[in-house]
Parts: sequence; structure tokens; C-alpha cells
Amino acid sequence: MIGSEIIEIDRIDSTNAYAARILEKDELAEGTIIVARDQFAGRGQQDNDWLSEPGKNLTFTLILYPRTLPPDRQFLLNKTISLAVLDFVRSIINFPVSSTQHPAITSPPDPSPQGEGSIPHPVSSIPHPVSSIQHPVSTSPPDPSPQGEGRNRHSVSSFQHPASSIQHPVSTSPPDPSPQGEGKRRHPVSSIKWPNDIYIDDRKIAGILIENRIMGSTFDTALVGIGVNVNQERFSQDLPKAGSIIQFIDREVELKEALISLCNFLDRRYALLQQFQTGFFDKEYCQNLYGYYQWREFFSGEKKLEGKIQGVDDFGHLIIETRNGEIRTYNHKSIEFA
Repeated sequence: MIGSEIIEIDRIDSTNAYAARILEKDELAEGTIIVARDQFAGRGQQDNDWLSEPGKNLTFTLILYPRTLPPDRQFLLNKTISLAVLDFVRSIINFPVSSTQHPAITSPPDPSPQGEGSIPHPVSSIPHPVSSIQHPVSTSPPDPSPQGEGRNRHSVSSFQHPASSIQHPVSTSPPDPSPQGEGKRRHPVSSIKWPNDIYIDDRKIAGILIENRIMGSTFDTALVGIGVNVNQERFSQDLPKAGSIIQFIDREVELKEALISLCNFLDRRYALLQQFQTGFFDKEYCQNLYGYYQWREFFSGEKKLEGKIQGVDDFGHLIIETRNGEIRTYNHKSIEFA
């Protein structure tokens, strides 16, 4: 179950990098979460930095072994995670996270070689109550540090949470989250900006970085880095599109409870993926795309074009119809919104 093992770290470079170092020596249980209070070298898509104020947001890595998923369908994992994070974000915007009991946390030896940081993680949005959760006192895992340098204080919590019964409706197409039309909406509009950023209106709230390891014809390991801006209120002027949940609900969110809630959403979606019950994921993902079926301006290299998002193919390429009726496909490095 996702979140049944949680490794808490105070400060590290990147949770994805940290997870990769551990997996060079040991195999952690599937569903293990590595969460950092402060991540000082987090990464996003296309090698972009992920900047997060310490102690204000969720920045973590989820370890998965999706070995029943064919490597040529790996974008289905991206859809699964993106929808789960979207579910979570919507649940926070519309419903408060219920109070829960938290596990007692002990501090094991620092597993990081040089005091590295953590990665941010995504959010899902299916309204559901977070049921009463029993949390056993955590135990300390072996130190995966190669040399034990620069030891920071790390804490590992192991807890169980029942995944309460959750109905997952197929989402309908959201209203236009474009900058035009502000002041006409009564509620914030959340969406997935292709391939896997989560937006509320025109603000980026969460980012996802999935690093896959393919062994021959087998999908071996996925390091799912998720970063969700939760309680951060100020961002660098270099990040004009950055936003956080608190800016839309005007109250702080308890991060431990939010993490448990997000784990529930991730677990539900991932269970459907494992059971091959993903027939509605394609439609749901497309209908929740930022700018879906709307005429928008894009940049492809130095060229500006106008097009309408039609969806994505099985490999995650964006499908766009141009004004002259031509259908084109793009990978995530070859096109961006203007």
C-alpha cells in the first residue's frame, strides 16, 4: 500500500536522487515514500529546478515496481499519477483534510552521503474523508549511506492506513482555465497541464518527475517525484506562474494529514492500474487537460502556432489540430504554451 512506509528527511538534495542511491544497494518495499522537509536541489521536467520553501510544501518520492505494465505503455503510469494528484488537489480545495493521528517518529542514522535534499510530489482529487488511522511506532531501517558523510537527522515512520471506500467518477471537462475570463468563475479550476503539471486556474500548484528503469522488456522501477505547493505564499519573481493551495483556500493545510490523504489517492489510482482497470483513464486525463479543445497559441522551437489540443497518444505525445485542419503530434520537449 502506498504510504505504508514513510522515510522522513529534514534536508536533502533530491528525494529522487536519494531513492536511487538506496536502490543501488537494497530494494525498498513498493509504495515507500521518501519525504523531505527541505529539498535544496529538486528537479522538475526538462532538468528544471524545483524550488520549494522548507517546511511549507510536500516534496517526496514514491517508489513503485510496475512490472506488469509493458514498457511501451509507461505513459499510462504518468496518467495514473497525474490524475491522483489532481484528485488530491481538488479534495483540498473543496473539502478540509480530516484530522488524523500521527505515528511516533524515531530518528535513524542519516542515509544520505552528503546531506542531500528531497523532491516534490503531486496531488490527487477525489473527495473522500480520511478515515481514522492507526499508526504504529516506527522502526529504523538500515543506513543506506555509502560512507555516512555529513549526517543529517533523518526520521523514518512506518504506518498503516486503511484505504476507505472511494468512488472514482470519470471527470467531466472542466471550464476554461485560461487567463481570459477571470472574475466570471465562482470556483478555482484545476487541470493537468500536459504532460503532468497540476494547475489551479493559471498557477502551477504541483509538478511530477517520473524516472523509469527498464530492464530488457520489463518495466522494473519507477521513481515518482512529486512536489505540491501547499502553504507557501511567496515565490520568486522568476516563477510568475507558481502558486500554492493556500492562495485559493486562505488557510494553512496540515502537511502530515495532507500527505496521508495524497497517499490514499495515489493508492487508489495505482491499484486500478495494477488491475488493468484503466479504461476510463485516457478520457479522464484528456478531459482534464489545461486548454483541452480550446484554440491556444503554442511555441514549437522558434515558431509560433495556433492549435487545439485533441488529446495524447499511447506514448504521451500531444495531439494538436492546427487552424488549417492538420493533425500534428509533439513530444514534451518540442512544444510549449505561448
